[in-house]
Amino acid sequence: CNSNDASKGNPGPSACGGIFRDNQANDLGCFASNLGVSDVFSAELIGAIIAIEIIGKDGMIAGLSMIPSL
Repeated sequence: CNSNDASKGNPGPSACGGIFRDNQANDLGCFASNLGVSDVFSAELIGAIIAIEIIGKDGMIAGLSMIPSL
């Protein structure tokens, strides 16, 4: 999962999103969420939690790797 999270200000309007790919870079799915007003740390944490919940729910645990976008 490649994820990216942002906050305009600290705290400020925040959002997170991510894309899931297989080992050949084929898209498996994605997510995006408006988090309202949040700080940068919370946006990063919530993005990771959402990604882990999706991975667990959809049974993608077998090749789990999370790569935060910098």
